[in-house]
Amino acid sequence: MGVETLLTRLEVTPKGELYAGFRNLGGIYFPECLHVFPSKILGTKKEGKIKNNPGVKSLKEKLEKSKKIYDFNKNYEQKKILEGKKKFKNIRYKDKYWYILQWYGPISLKKELPEEFIKGNYTKESRWLYSNPGNIISLEERLVEILQNKLKIEKELESIKENISKGKRKSNTTRIWNDLDDFFDNYNGKNFEEIKAKSKKIISNLDKRLIEKRKKISDLIIKSNKELNDDIKLVYKKTKKNKREHELRIEKKDFNFLKNARTPNIDEVLNYKWLFMDIEEPLFMNKDSRITWAGIKFVEKGKNISEIYTIHEIGKEKISSYRIKRFNNEEELISSLTERIKNLNPDIVSTYNTRYDLIRLRESQTGFEIGDKDSNPIYEATLKFFERIGIKDRLVIDFMRWQKIARPYEINAKLETAAGFEKSISYKKIAELEKKSLLGDTKAAEVIAKYLSIDVDAIYKIYQNKEFRINLEDALWVCKRYNIGIERIMHSLNSFNNFQEYLYFKNLGIFRENVPPNLRTKKMQAKKGRAKEVYKKNLHNLIKQEEKKGFSKHVYKAAIPTPIFLQEAMMRRFPEIKDLYDYSEKHRNDKKRYFFLNQVLLAACDFLVTDYGFSMIEHKKLERIKKQKKDLKKIKKQENKVKKVDARIFGNYEISINNIENLIRRDINKINGFLEKNKLKVVAKEGYYVYLTGNKKALKKEDAPLILVDEIERLYNADNVYYKKFGFISNLKNKDNGDYHLCKLEMKMFNEVIENLLFEKKTEAKNLLKNCFDMIKEKKVPKHELLYYNKNKKRYFAYTTDSNLKTGKTHFVLDDKINKELKIFFDEERNMRYYIGSERKNDVQIYIIENFEDLNIDYSKYEKRLKKKGDLIFNKT
Repeated sequence: MGVETLLTRLEVTPKGELYAGFRNLGGIYFPECLHVFPSKILGTKKEGKIKNNPGVKSLKEKLEKSKKIYDFNKNYEQKKILEGKKKFKNIRYKDKYWYILQWYGPISLKKELPEEFIKGNYTKESRWLYSNPGNIISLEERLVEILQNKLKIEKELESIKENISKGKRKSNTTRIWNDLDDFFDNYNGKNFEEIKAKSKKIISNLDKRLIEKRKKISDLIIKSNKELNDDIKLVYKKTKKNKREHELRIEKKDFNFLKNARTPNIDEVLNYKWLFMDIEEPLFMNKDSRITWAGIKFVEKGKNISEIYTIHEIGKEKISSYRIKRFNNEEELISSLTERIKNLNPDIVSTYNTRYDLIRLRESQTGFEIGDKDSNPIYEATLKFFERIGIKDRLVIDFMRWQKIARPYEINAKLETAAGFEKSISYKKIAELEKKSLLGDTKAAEVIAKYLSIDVDAIYKIYQNKEFRINLEDALWVCKRYNIGIERIMHSLNSFNNFQEYLYFKNLGIFRENVPPNLRTKKMQAKKGRAKEVYKKNLHNLIKQEEKKGFSKHVYKAAIPTPIFLQEAMMRRFPEIKDLYDYSEKHRNDKKRYFFLNQVLLAACDFLVTDYGFSMIEHKKLERIKKQKKDLKKIKKQENKVKKVDARIFGNYEISINNIENLIRRDINKINGFLEKNKLKVVAKEGYYVYLTGNKKALKKEDAPLILVDEIERLYNADNVYYKKFGFISNLKNKDNGDYHLCKLEMKMFNEVIENLLFEKKTEAKNLLKNCFDMIKEKKVPKHELLYYNKNKKRYFAYTTDSNLKTGKTHFVLDDKINKELKIFFDEERNMRYYIGSERKNDVQIYIIENFEDLNIDYSKYEKRLKKKGDLIFNKT
């Protein structure tokens, strides 16, 4: 009988070993990890055999010159023959579209490979072949026993280390511990007296009882290995070259059992031990701000534990159902929180925005060591456009990511919107209360505690939400069918394309990201974004009805189901997608569920949408050049570009650009007919959505060609679509400080203007704008309300009369926030210090100021900005 356990890690280490981690059991290393190394493209497919291609022949000869690779190939093939399998070749050929040579071998030999071979993607390929974290693995009882014995031995080793550390400095403890490890490196179970005689200096100062205890552990490891077969062993050895630290680890040769994993069902996942958490840092704008509040709710089979951790005196033991725990400082608070979480031992940790909560805790002075072997949360960022948070030996599900996946139609992804409530206190008010709490005001502290308890309860409320649970069930179905990890798909639906990348690699022999134009760069991501916008704009143009500007009442927001239009094209390239289309159709009567599955399909269509968008961009560019009728060379060059993008679509999807266009037109015409037949009027078009008024019953029907996602009481359409929900207005921010696009004055003004327009108070709205103009002309606006803030670069800018930039901006930081290691210059003309920073790839002077009042504000620039935005809002042309 096997023992089922949760697979929490599956990754390839920097040394090229495969590592698998199991919930509450630790992990196993597989040193003989094998990988398929593809070559770069060696040529385009032509008549004749691939083996005769000069590029392929040359690379094969280079490969065979390495003695280590030659020996591995020979030994591996002989091993396969002895296993009774047909002769296995480590050198493979692929010639679907291009000539690709592949080598199958250990990652440890990657440096032996010629430069034409592509390195990397080790963990990704291992998960393709075996399994993903979040799946359930059945382990043999003997293997579980070995893992449990390892955990016991680790505790014994830790106990010895603690005894050594008593009364000693950390550096001395480490040295003595390493000496002890070095001593037993040479112990084989029989030569204790021999090595003892040679190592008198090492052990002369050690307690004999500790040495005996350590000897028993070495004897136990030796005894265990004698009882094990050649496939598996328990080792205690140095982990890094030129380092003395040792690690107890299980090493296993055969890892095929990892293929026998299964995806857990919805009941199993919901019955895991969940921890819901939120932290508060009310004075986060201050340079030396601290985490002064943390709230948790732990749920296990109906049992709830709710606690608030704070440095403040509240004067109460409980707030709502939350027990209050008070500490003297941030370090004590986080240390206690860390220990509590480790003791509760949750399977899943959930916050709302892990990028803030878990990483802010990790970056504190104390750290946040709640993972396996007291490890901090992992911040995995390949590029700025993809980042993910993980915890070793636990799963992480971020409800903000779910909100962005399941409800992208909402006006924002804030907790209030996700949980469906309106916050009664602003961040500014929380900061004021925090300052009072620091002075001993228990009433102020009580208000913050209540605020925090509501936030943690709101996170728990999302977990209880029927919509979330249905989406989680559907995500698990997708994971099971397409071999995807639940953590990843609940973080980003783009992870669905992992399966498409696997098929691409399987069929073409090369990783998709190594074929232009799919390189994962920031520039390429920006291009893809533009391509998608062009595609969306085309959808808007194909919908016959024009938008209605101004105010509308009783509006319905409906999604345009793009994946349905592209189904035929997708099926040609990716026949496995049919199962997802069929599964989606089964749930068409549940609009929210159908929309979530439409989002998964949209992610699957991402490659096709961007390729089609690229093609549209190049076609339109060709039309523009032809209209100029001047440069024939330019026309010819662009015609060749068009041929290439069209050929790429045909090569990938076996369908022409014109046929894709016809499929889209066909289904958009169905929507046009549906709108006309049911007397539905278009109010606005935005992204993948249309806003409609009229026959709601028609939109709710199962066969409606649009997906109803939201109902809006009042809407105003101008330069953007504006409506109010949970205290927020769509396409507008209203924060305590300015951001990169709007200063505080603009945020405040346009929120008030739109609020009036939503209630058909046009005169009041115009008066508000006029009064704002008057305040600017009279220079009565506080300077701090005219600042913009670049969050990524942590600096401000404003429009000034003495700017040395064409934009009229002056970039600056406050003196107390400056990095003291920067090289500082002095501007004699402005009598200000500055350093050199970057803005849109150009060097700019970043001034250092002590007070906002030092800025020479250019009020005329703000007046022009207000007028421009005001004209757009009032639909002036």
